[in-house]
Amino acid sequence: MKYLFILGRNPELSEAELKYYFNPKIESKDKEILILETDKLPNIDELGGTIKIAKIISETKDLEEMEKNILSTELFAYSSNKPFFYITDYNPYYFEDIENIIKYYFKKNKFKAIYKKPKSKLKKTSPTELIKNNFPDNCTELIVYKHFIAKTIQVTNPFLLEQRDELRPCPDFLQSISLRLAKILINLTGIKQNQVLLDPFCGTGTLLQEALLRNINVIGIDKEKTMINKAERNLKWLKKNYKINNYHKLYTSLCKELSTFIPQNSIDAVATEPFMGPYFANYQKEEIIIKTINYLTQIYQSLFLELEKILKKDKRCVMIFPIFISNTNKKYYLDLRKILTKKFKIIDSIPYYKPGKMILLREVKLIEKIKL
Repeated sequence: MKYLFILGRNPELSEAELKYYFNPKIESKDKEILILETDKLPNIDELGGTIKIAKIISETKDLEEMEKNILSTELFAYSSNKPFFYITDYNPYYFEDIENIIKYYFKKNKFKAIYKKPKSKLKKTSPTELIKNNFPDNCTELIVYKHFIAKTIQVTNPFLLEQRDELRPCPDFLQSISLRLAKILINLTGIKQNQVLLDPFCGTGTLLQEALLRNINVIGIDKEKTMINKAERNLKWLKKNYKINNYHKLYTSLCKELSTFIPQNSIDAVATEPFMGPYFANYQKEEIIIKTINYLTQIYQSLFLELEKILKKDKRCVMIFPIFISNTNKKYYLDLRKILTKKFKIIDSIPYYKPGKMILLREVKLIEKIKL
């Protein structure tokens, strides 16, 4: 079966998430769209980088065939007298034709539906708008891309994410990673249910909570006791409100001490956004950046010396690494040859862009422990 995926604001990262999550066959792709073939469709709630999933109902360039395919599809199956209908258009060439086909569908079947044109000038309907109109129970959307026409079957629910983010006892919007990024990092590890995931820079536990929601056991480490206390409160709240039975363990510790309390070869995956140095409001001089890189190199070296002992063979560490930009617009990278031991290899590197001023760039590295 063929499906159309609308990707989030970091398409390369979103595509990588799908690749490592369920390895689909990609037929066509654009900046924010993937057409892929799969027999096993993922649950969009488990994905951080996908906005919509739609089922392909037509892939012909012939208008008569296109009309036949659309009219033979059950577009509406609702109890409501006036469901909402949207067309999200990524190809203006076919938009008016499809509009006319749908209007004919309404007239022929004496069907009353509220056709709502997207508020966006780009004719793209947001997941928020669909959810507000009670998708999928009272709302249908067709997506037009090239010669493909697809019916939306899943959308991400931003309201549920906001609720989970804001209602936990100790939110930390300045320092915590987003729920979406947390999901992506977890999926990139390839971890399965009831396995053990480690976040060695867990902060208030955002990444850990998203793993617990997937029935994954978690261990969180942070050097600050206040962060661990906040993480403990957040995870206890999550487990109570979402009825989660998997375990969590939290420790106040430094990276260089992990193997003193975590058994050897007991961790199935590592996912983390680590400490990336002091916050810089402006571009810095070369000497400040080099000093920061040297400091971070020591921390990350200590981490991978410990991960060599506690991470299982053939298992993966997914970690965000900083890229610094100087006041002369030169980029500075950490030298991973100084950080990784011989038991680790880089299997992928994906750019990750955060909105706003690009003082600090980021790369997501997939690093695997190998057999020697």
